[in-house]
Amino acid sequence: MTTNKYIYIVSPNTWQAIFANIEGVKLFNSSDKLITWNKQVIEMEDAQKNPLRLLFALKDDGFPIEISKKTMITYTFKKSEVGKYIKFYAYINDFKSILQSTVFYVENKCNTNVRIRGVGRVGTDSSEVAVGQKIKLKVNQYSVEEKKVLPSVKKDIKWMVKVGINDDERLIIDGIIMKGDEIVFNVPEEWNGKNIIFMPFLNIHTPKISCECQVANWIVIGESITTIKSEIEYKVETKNAISGIDKSYIKWIVEVDDVQYLQMQVGEKIKVFIKEEWNDKEIIVMPYLDKPTKTISKNTIVKKKVVVFFVGGAGDKESFVIDPTNIMDNVKNVFDTTIGKCAKIDCHTVYLGYSELYPKSDIEEYVIKEIDNVNIPVYIVGHSLGGWNGAHLSKMLTKRGYQVKMLITLDPVRGRPLIFADLYSGSPVPVGADFWINIFANAEGINVDDIIADLGNQWKIKEGPDICFESKQSHGYAYHMFTEIISNGKSASDFLEESIKNSK
Repeated sequence: MTTNKYIYIVSPNTWQAIFANIEGVKLFNSSDKLITWNKQVIEMEDAQKNPLRLLFALKDDGFPIEISKKTMITYTFKKSEVGKYIKFYAYINDFKSILQSTVFYVENKCNTNVRIRGVGRVGTDSSEVAVGQKIKLKVNQYSVEEKKVLPSVKKDIKWMVKVGINDDERLIIDGIIMKGDEIVFNVPEEWNGKNIIFMPFLNIHTPKISCECQVANWIVIGESITTIKSEIEYKVETKNAISGIDKSYIKWIVEVDDVQYLQMQVGEKIKVFIKEEWNDKEIIVMPYLDKPTKTISKNTIVKKKVVVFFVGGAGDKESFVIDPTNIMDNVKNVFDTTIGKCAKIDCHTVYLGYSELYPKSDIEEYVIKEIDNVNIPVYIVGHSLGGWNGAHLSKMLTKRGYQVKMLITLDPVRGRPLIFADLYSGSPVPVGADFWINIFANAEGINVDDIIADLGNQWKIKEGPDICFESKQSHGYAYHMFTEIISNGKSASDFLEESIKNSK
């Protein structure tokens, strides 16, 4: 199937010969039964909405016309068709497919002896433009002195626009028919990187009387994924080597959630500071001269920022009888490897000892500074005494407006005032977290860790957790408790990872 992407200008009460291009088509019927001709009348207002789809699409949405079945027909245009597009389809009966379409625009002939001799851009001699740029074209020479050209004649001037070398012609730019001796418009998005020819005419258009422009094929270079509180450089590059546009005048818009922020910087490159409130959002960075467009832009995903605190118990981060065990640091490091595979998540993990959560002044020093703002999702995983103080931390953060999405307590221990310091008193329930997983260790054998947990006063929680699981692991095996299956085929680690990915 082929189509002739040109618009033929005709007058009412004139006839035209219309040919079907059958070269290369093997014929089985005699020529008088080969073709069925269909006609479609397109109103100007419909064509303005989508000129390419309506005018040149090879789609049989017309009506059969009772004329010759041969490869050539003649048609006389009517007065009632003035100001409309008339589209003809050649339908091949043997193949049941459309061979081609031809488009005419019907208008009253302009009765004048004046001829257009020249046209150009106003304000510049450059032929190079950019998408969104406002340009002005004007007929600057006639076959007679301009002062002798009647205003009514200037008003009748129309502009045929040829888009691309092998694309199409149209009388419409961005849904508006171009008329008059001077036209002003913004370069449409669809022209990006293409060669455009503007042909003003009164009765017949010709490339000999035209203004040619090359639309720069701009691309925006910048990061595709970033994090909050970072600074990203964006730069405009021209793919089709157009160099005549002064890039020092380029302005920039950053759009987030349909809100546009005009940047104070100008020029071919800028640096954008990624704000905290852009967490887990997509930003669109658009350079422009007069009108921004998403056709020329760079989309950057701001990674979802979350904070996970891993809190150890006695002897974990600090020595207690023996050297530090770093149990929860090891749990954190393994989880870092897992969550690190999620390219769109910036998971900030922090290893703390339970004593760094007490008294409340320590929370400012060790916790609050790690959370950029109250909208950042917070997760707490505490083991032993870290589970007890971690539950209190969850309650305190929630009261301060922070978003504690999940609390995981791994065999939490309440502690005994005469043995352990730096512990909160009183139950932290309700803990304030959106979801609470508690794992209670009840080992089948006796282990030193279990004896220590008993001495530390194991916290036997009766109500509060959304999931409460009894593990057969010993108290010190926090990693095993964290990764064993506890509910619906998932471990506490799985629930944590899933919540982080789905958090808002």
